[in-house]
Amino acid sequence: MILKNSFMILTNNVNLIFKTLAYTILLMIILLSILSSIFVPLRESILVEFEGLGKLQEAVGYWIDGDKNSLNDLLSLLNSFLSEKRIVVMQTIIKIIGFYAMTIFFFFMTDIPIVKVLYNKMQQGYSEKFHLSLISSLPQSLLYSFLMTVIVTVVDVLIIMAVIALLIALYPVIGFFAISIVASLALFLLAGRVTLISQYVPLIVCEEKNLIVALKESITKSVKSFSLAYIPLLITIIVFFAIFMSTIVSTFAIVPVLIIPTYLVMKNCIRLVVYSAEKKKPYYTTDAQTNEFEIDVSDDVVKS
Repeated sequence: MILKNSFMILTNNVNLIFKTLAYTILLMIILLSILSSIFVPLRESILVEFEGLGKLQEAVGYWIDGDKNSLNDLLSLLNSFLSEKRIVVMQTIIKIIGFYAMTIFFFFMTDIPIVKVLYNKMQQGYSEKFHLSLISSLPQSLLYSFLMTVIVTVVDVLIIMAVIALLIALYPVIGFFAISIVASLALFLLAGRVTLISQYVPLIVCEEKNLIVALKESITKSVKSFSLAYIPLLITIIVFFAIFMSTIVSTFAIVPVLIIPTYLVMKNCIRLVVYSAEKKKPYYTTDAQTNEFEIDVSDDVVKS
């Protein structure tokens, strides 16, 4: 019911997806320009500095081919490589993490405006203009994005480190199956991370709570509603990730550009439906003017 109602709300807010798409395209232009300014010089410095990269690539090749004895050689070369080039390596890692943090910061900026538009549509049946919501909530969104960026960047770095460590441990034992296992685990952990903060924005928008107070309460409320939110969010992440990865080359990244704003809206639809279910608040899944559907979550009765 959560996923079904969220999808109905999503399809009834196609205009919001396109407005978010305009923001996404503008954001990508900015990010690509920043990316090129960071990584073009970085690539040149890597080619100069990383003279031992050839041996390391050769060792990785043996490891991928299944040579179990090559793991020790790979780790030894990697340790030597990191010791010799630790400054450049650290600079590279910091720049990548910084770029990732900046990217998610801009995407988090859409959360509060999107939820405001969706919540008004679900409760009163009218849709606030996205750009007006974006402007009016700008100070709040900036602080929210900063808090979320710090939390999520730290958590995601820890997840990546755990996933890489697990891959290094499993690959010599089960080969390419390790990649499937680790990729699946990463998606499960990502869905868990999204679920554990799923009630943060609804508390800010629907109950007008202070950002810090809402953050504290959201952990408890998100844990309480974990069973409601986790599976819909996990399915959403898996489906959108699969579409993104399978179309990024074949469609020249056109479909992925459409997928990003659709995911941003769908994620927030699920958040609001879960919030409404927990609060037992009725809400519209389609336009209130047509009065086609009004879901009463307290008894799962569909009113017309």
